[in-house]
This record gives sequence, C-alpha cells and structure tokens, in this order.
Amino acid sequence: MEHLEALLICDGSSDAALEHPIRWLLAQAGYKGTLSIQIAGFSRMNSPIRYLEDKIQVACKRYKPDVLFVHRDPEKEPFQRRLGEIQTALQKAGKNHSSSIPVIPVRRLEAWLLFDEKAIRRAAGNPNGADPMTLPKLNQVESEPDPKKILCQLLSQASGLTGRRLHRFRPLSKRHLVAEEISDFSPLAQLHSFSNPRSAVQSFLDSK
Repeated sequence: MEHLEALLICDGSSDAALEHPIRWLLAQAGYKGTLSIQIAGFSRMNSPIRYLEDKIQVACKRYKPDVLFVHRDPEKEPFQRRLGEIQTALQKAGKNHSSSIPVIPVRRLEAWLLFDEKAIRRAAGNPNGADPMTLPKLNQVESEPDPKKILCQLLSQASGLTGRRLHRFRPLSKRHLVAEEISDFSPLAQLHSFSNPRSAVQSFLDSK
C-alpha cells in the first residue's frame, strides 16, 4: 500500500496522543508508504453518540479508513472485558476484525509513557535536567492504580521548577508532548496490552 488512511477512535480527547505509538507500530511492522491518522471527532454532532458501535459506524462513514484503531481505557475493568466490548461493538457495526485493531492501555494511556526518562524531561522543557527521577519498573506499570498522577509528578520533577513557577506549571498539558518525544516504543513489547495491538498491526499489514 502506497498510502494508508488510519482512523483512531479515542476514549477521550486527551488520548489522541496514541497517534504516536500507532505510527511507531506501523513503521515497525514494515509499512513504508505515506500515512494519515485521523482522530474521530463527535463534538459537533447534533445529538451525543452513546454507544461505541454507533461511534464506529458514524466515524467510518465519515472518514472511510483503511484501518481502524479503537481505544478504550480499562480503568477498573479487566483487559479481556474491554477487549470483548470492542469486539462486540465492531461486530454490531459490521466491521472487519482484520482491519479493526483494539488499543487498550492498562490502566490508561499514561502507563505507556512512564518508561522514557529523556522524553519526560524534554516534554517538561528541561532536557538537561539532572534532578533524580524514579520511574516505576516497566513490568509493574500496568498494576499502578493511577499512571496519570505518576506521569504528572514526574513531569513536575523533571521541570526543575520551584516555588511560584512550579505552581504555575501544568503537567497535564504536557502529556501529549511525552508521546511525541518517544522515538522508540519497543520496551513496551513486554506488556500484553502493547503486544496485542502490535501483533494485530503486523497481521493487518501482512494481509495486504
């Protein structure tokens, strides 16, 4: 394929940062053509869309993707339950599972961003900072109850700011920058939540 149109349906608007690991997954699976990733938007709908299968139908009709990525955060639900919900929604929407890829970080997207200290420092605007930072062990990030809180704490530490400047620092606004600054997501391969879409992306490209 010389050009690939990908569509990402997110749980929330801040999860659009998933675009970056998705680009990496496609490149690592051998895709060498041009790539466009659209983030499905539903805010301008005349009435809110409640069910995932309806979001899938509306978004695919509007964007007409070659491959669809459907994101859900498990939060307090088991991974397999969220996976089942996505698969059921895809079936109800009449979508081909081979070109529809569930993306389910455990517990949230931020869990996939806690392994790269340099990316966190760059996102915080202090790439040469030397203040010590303690990142959670990668094989334990999926058991952290609040990875978003941990990432915000790390960004605040990495900023090197103190006093009023630290008080004005908004780590939540920097989360997407962490994803942008990560050039290699391969350490996440040991996580089941990442290896699952990685295998699905490879299977999708192999079928083309």
